[in-house]
Amino acid sequence: MASDNLPDFSSPQFQESDTRTVRSQDEPLLSRNIGKMPFSRAAKSWLETRRAYISPRTFRDYQQYIVALGRHFLESRLVEIGGDDIRSYQRARNATAGAARINQECGILQQMLKRIGRWPVIAQDYQSLPEKKHSIGRALSDDERARLFSTAASKPQWEMAYLFAAISVNTTVGPKEAWTLRLRDVDLIQRFIRVQPEGAKTFIGCERFP
Repeated sequence: MASDNLPDFSSPQFQESDTRTVRSQDEPLLSRNIGKMPFSRAAKSWLETRRAYISPRTFRDYQQYIVALGRHFLESRLVEIGGDDIRSYQRARNATAGAARINQECGILQQMLKRIGRWPVIAQDYQSLPEKKHSIGRALSDDERARLFSTAASKPQWEMAYLFAAISVNTTVGPKEAWTLRLRDVDLIQRFIRVQPEGAKTFIGCERFP
C-alpha cells in the first residue's frame, strides 16, 4: 500500500518532469557528441536543442539554412571543419545565393561550432562576405501617397496588395507579420492588432497599434 507521503511515480506529471530533468542532464553530453556526428545528423540534433528558445518562424529559417549547408558538408564532422572549409562553402554557394543569405547560413554553422567549443580555434580565420549597402529610399509626399492608394483601390484585382500596404503603412508591421494576420488578431474596439509568434521574428508575439 502506497504511503500518502510518497509521490505517484506513475503519474504523467511526474514522468514529464523526470523526462525534462534527464534531457537537461544529457545536454552537455549531446554538445560533445554532435561534434563527431555526420553534419546532417549533428545539425538536426543541434537544431532540436534550439527549438524552445526561438520562434517557429526562426526555426523554419534555420531548417532552410541547414539544408543548404548539408548539401556541401555532407558527411563532414564539425570537429573537422576549419576556415578553408568555410571559404570553400562561400565560393560554392555564391553561384546560387547572395552574400546576405550566405552569411546567415554561415552564422548557423558558427553557432554549431561554438556549441562544441571549436569556433575560437577558427574565428580569426573566418571572414563574412561583404554585403551590398542599399541607399535609403525617399519617403512619399502626401500627394504621392494619396495617389498611390487611390490607384491601388481602383481595381478589384489589386485589393489584396492595397489592403496589405494599408496595414503596413498604418501599423509598421513587416511583410511576414502582415501575412500571418487572422481576423481574430484584429481588435477594432481597442484599435490594435496582435502579431502571432509564427509571424514575429522574436519568440513572443507582439502588439502593434495603428
